[in-house]
Amino acid sequence: MADFTTGRNIDRYQRVEGSLEEMLVEAYIQGISTRRIQELTEALCDLRRSPSAQSRLNQRISEGLRQWRERPIVGQYPYLYLDGVVISMRWGQSVEKLAVLFAVGVSEEGYREVLGVFPGYIESEDSWREFLRSLVARELTGVRLVVSDNHVGIKKAVETVFPEAKTQRCMVHFMRNVLLRVPPRLRKEVGAALKAIFAQESAEEARVKAGRVFERYMKLLPASMKILMQGLEETLTYYSFPAGHWKKIRTTNCMERLIKEIRRRTKVVGAFPDEESCLLLVTARAKAQEQAWSQRRYLNMDLLKELDLEAAKEELAIS
Repeated sequence: MADFTTGRNIDRYQRVEGSLEEMLVEAYIQGISTRRIQELTEALCDLRRSPSAQSRLNQRISEGLRQWRERPIVGQYPYLYLDGVVISMRWGQSVEKLAVLFAVGVSEEGYREVLGVFPGYIESEDSWREFLRSLVARELTGVRLVVSDNHVGIKKAVETVFPEAKTQRCMVHFMRNVLLRVPPRLRKEVGAALKAIFAQESAEEARVKAGRVFERYMKLLPASMKILMQGLEETLTYYSFPAGHWKKIRTTNCMERLIKEIRRRTKVVGAFPDEESCLLLVTARAKAQEQAWSQRRYLNMDLLKELDLEAAKEELAIS
């Protein structure tokens, strides 16, 4: 079956109709509206596809993307990032919200991969738990750190499905939460103080720095400082991993491009007519983003192996 989402060169021996279909699908994925695509097709090629032909094309594309979405997960993924996007979808005569959940993993070779795209409907503990269990069913193993925002449902689901994994609260989301309770005139100043906390060389030094920030602002900004001290430990987990990985495992920024593209494309569509059309477009975008990621190694995973080796030597020396 042809791959409609990779942007590969068209085989010179393919039928013209098939090549045209691939180009039209790519145009749709890139954000051109369905109506505009039809207008361009008729103007350039004097071709109007019948409803049955369009239906067959949609089914073929949908099946290929479904197979990619449900593919077996091969190898271990020490780092797992979780996030979701809320998308509008029509339910009968009304427009409702559908939460699409995403999982991005970093493989043992250091590459990012989109491991899961899942219609969670709402971002609840049950939805996240079902999603994570579906990843395990596809043989996801080796998860050591899960990075996400402070969603209670995510944290509880991770505790159930990956009890051995550590969790990292996204540092960027955390700082935004702290700054929400800070007056505009002080946000730049307090923001710089927060960044200084996470610029320390160890978790202990970060705690000391946070204590100083707390002492400085506790009378002026009690609500903000309460959030800081209550959530601090959740944001310091990354210190347990290689220093060379810290900047990339303390936030969900590695998913930023993917989430941004999903939001951009779904905004063009507006409200999807059904779940299948939503998953078709979202999965195609996710697959295209993964292929872009595959061109460059994200992390040097030898650093993690070296850290494990040092830990093993220390345990052996103690015993």
